[in-house]
Amino acid sequence: MSTREIFRLPGKRMLRIGASVMVCNYLVAIISGGINFYLAARLGEDGYGYYSYAMLISTFVFMVASFGAERTLVRDLIQSEHRSSVMTASIVLRMLIGAVATVAALIWLMAGGGVGGVWTGSMGILLGLAIAWSPNAWFDANREMHVVSLLQLAEKVLAGVAIVALVGSGPQYALAAIASVAVLRVVNSVVQWSLVRRQTRLDFRDERLWREAHGLWVDNRFVFLATFAMMLTYSGQMLLAKQGAANFGQFTLALQVITFMVVGQNQLARLFAPRAAEMTAAGCPGQATRRELMRQLAMVSIASLCLVAPVFFAGPWLIDLFLPGRYEHAGTLLQILCLYGFACGPALVINRFTIGLRQERWFFVIAVTRGALSLALYPLAVPLWGAYAVAWGYFINHLGAMSAQVVCILGATREPQDQPEHLEQPAPDAASLRDERPAA
Repeated sequence: MSTREIFRLPGKRMLRIGASVMVCNYLVAIISGGINFYLAARLGEDGYGYYSYAMLISTFVFMVASFGAERTLVRDLIQSEHRSSVMTASIVLRMLIGAVATVAALIWLMAGGGVGGVWTGSMGILLGLAIAWSPNAWFDANREMHVVSLLQLAEKVLAGVAIVALVGSGPQYALAAIASVAVLRVVNSVVQWSLVRRQTRLDFRDERLWREAHGLWVDNRFVFLATFAMMLTYSGQMLLAKQGAANFGQFTLALQVITFMVVGQNQLARLFAPRAAEMTAAGCPGQATRRELMRQLAMVSIASLCLVAPVFFAGPWLIDLFLPGRYEHAGTLLQILCLYGFACGPALVINRFTIGLRQERWFFVIAVTRGALSLALYPLAVPLWGAYAVAWGYFINHLGAMSAQVVCILGATREPQDQPEHLEQPAPDAASLRDERPAA
């Protein structure tokens, strides 16, 4: 299906797709929150801290192994005439980079890094690879994101059943519960790829493969390098982990609730991703791009508010109700992180426009600045204020990055009529100067 055909889809069908994605997102968020409350109650602060650490490892592996595809691949697919070759080249790059990331993570785990042990970390690696190698962008580019949402809902239901069955038998089965989450994610990715194979042919012997891979590397290398800088923003969590699994569990209970809300926001932002790629293509008027940015920001902000508001007011009460006296700081941390969670929705839209306008270099500079500030300030703040420093750091760091990217977008979409009048006047030529000389 071509891009032109995609944007001519009947309005009723687009409404059905949007509604199904919204419903699935809310159900996934509710189930995920229930799973985390159940694990926190059954495993305690230490056991839940180990589970959360596996999730943190999966985040690191995903960030590296995905090669920035969650930000760039929809744009690359829509703006290319050879989608199949681009998709094949992308997965080849992601698999090669993921293999290197896996070896590095295993070496670090075996050297004694972290709080959860090698096996817990290994399950986190498997989960991260499964997420990084999934073909979500293909469905986004074809306006079939509801397929991914339905699969994620089915995965979450099965994960909930597995966790209740395993952890309910005893806390000693916590590792098996983590493994079940990773395996179900692998199954989800396999199903997605089987659906992609029905729509297109992935030819790993295509003569364009390595040419497309080289093009993806050249276009997206700054986004990929920015990943390593953004990983430094997690240094606060790593410092918390060093203070013990119990302290780490307090923070991550609140963060996991927000994380699943962000997943829901990401699904909503994916509805607009193809349109963002279209409106940031070469030749699109800057004013039209700005109007589309503001429209998407307004819609995603409203949706984010609907997601965040119930959690902000009801979250601390639910923690006190189901986990009395065990996670005394988690409620306050959750409310602080709700500010970060609300900002994540608009940030996802801003990211799409920044990348779509080929502002990867500025994206890299902003990411390096975020990472450097995190690395410099967290070691000073965490010993003094603990998890609260990390929570406020998340929000402030994110807000600053959003503001900087908006400035980049406005600069990239500036048109000649936006320039000051004295800059628009052409320089006088020699002939006109001769005509203006006074007569002798």
